[in-house]
Amino acid sequence: MTEPVAQETTEADETGAQVEARLEKLERDLSRKTREVRIIQAIASELNALDLDAILEAILRSMDEVFGFRHAMVLLADEEAGVLRVAASHGYSEPGIGATVRIGQGVVGVVASRRKLMRVGNLAIQVGYASAVRARTVASNQGDGLGDVVRMPGLPNAQSQVAIPLVVKDVLVGVFSVESERASVFDERDEQLIGIIASQAASAIHNARLYRSAEERRRALDVANEQLRSLNETLEDKVHERTLELARTQARLVQSEKMASLAGLVAGIAHEMNTPLGAMTSTQVTLKRALARLDDLLREESPEIHARHSPLVARVTAGMDVLTYATERVADIVRRLRSFARLDEAQRKIVSVHEGLDDTLGVLARQLEGATIVRSYGDVPPIACSPASLNQVFLNVIQNAREALPPSGGTITVTTSADEQRVLVVIEDDGRGIAPEDLPRVFDPGFTTKGVGVGAGLGLATCYAILRDHGGDITLEPLARGTRALIHLPLGTGST
Repeated sequence: MTEPVAQETTEADETGAQVEARLEKLERDLSRKTREVRIIQAIASELNALDLDAILEAILRSMDEVFGFRHAMVLLADEEAGVLRVAASHGYSEPGIGATVRIGQGVVGVVASRRKLMRVGNLAIQVGYASAVRARTVASNQGDGLGDVVRMPGLPNAQSQVAIPLVVKDVLVGVFSVESERASVFDERDEQLIGIIASQAASAIHNARLYRSAEERRRALDVANEQLRSLNETLEDKVHERTLELARTQARLVQSEKMASLAGLVAGIAHEMNTPLGAMTSTQVTLKRALARLDDLLREESPEIHARHSPLVARVTAGMDVLTYATERVADIVRRLRSFARLDEAQRKIVSVHEGLDDTLGVLARQLEGATIVRSYGDVPPIACSPASLNQVFLNVIQNAREALPPSGGTITVTTSADEQRVLVVIEDDGRGIAPEDLPRVFDPGFTTKGVGVGAGLGLATCYAILRDHGGDITLEPLARGTRALIHLPLGTGST
């Protein structure tokens, strides 16, 4: 009876050991599953990002953390080109980034074309079989029916591989591949876990690629907008420049018409005044001689009458002298008007700058009353220019200088100098000056500091256009008190 009892005790002990082992295995499995769940949850949180590189790194890192697999890669699909392109890899001596696999070629290519997971456990046997088949077909003169052997990116001596397609709503995103140098190392449980990660990864990669594409389009749009803005600014600048040029041209034409009208008016006035001026001059000479003759006769024939009327004769003589001076003054004004307008000269000729300045100051003598005019002329050679146009520049600038002075007076200084290339005319006043904010606009047609209805804003714009046509320029400088205008004119033959 004792032996059966001992046999039952042994069987019970074995059953307890099996249960304990089974419990230990379940505990290990539970611990592993818990760890895998935590890692998958952590990966899932990382996959919510829109940074494609960070997503790919998280996917590859999970293979190490979950399975301990050292070799994994992600290939993204380019269906238009019909290839998969390595976007990220982990554990390879040669990362192979950018390497391509044709869809339908090799394990990952077949997975991409069929869009189904593949798990291969003995790659060496399959490669050997394919090589043997190829050798037999070649030996039997049937050709290489298997096609060319194409080296795939990854482990050259891989023994097992799991590749799973990354698909989002029937759109192929790419393929996720894990390799090992050991045979049959992957099981169904590995497939399930890799499938979970791949499913999350597909959506994350798809969204990240869409985001990257949108960002690239946005950046391209920003670049295009910036280029368009730059082009618009350039166009606006050119339009503004052309508008100013047109306005200057119109202003010059208006001023030219005014000068032409002035020239015609001066010619008419000069012509009409020359005859009475000649008659007045000759009559004054005759009257003076007659009066002198009468005075001599009275003195000789009737000293008493002469003595009584000599004061009257003296007053008449003095009056005649005043008329003579006035007549000469009118004649001088006519001459200066003709000289200023240059009615009888060609469009371009060699003239004296100083003569033009003196003529202009003479014409403006009435307006310049009360102001002190200081001339400081240097050694300046004659220049080639349109005298009437150049005098118009001097007229506008000197008028502006006088208007800047108070009615009680002030000083206008006209200075000239020359170097080997150009002549400098400086017209300076000690008046109210120009506001700094107005300086950039003073040469714009229509701009005036004189107030609405007072100035047309064409004077300096016309000066600018005339001097540019002569190859010169004009600038204004603010002084502590007043303004300085610098007029540059080239030496030589001038522009035509």
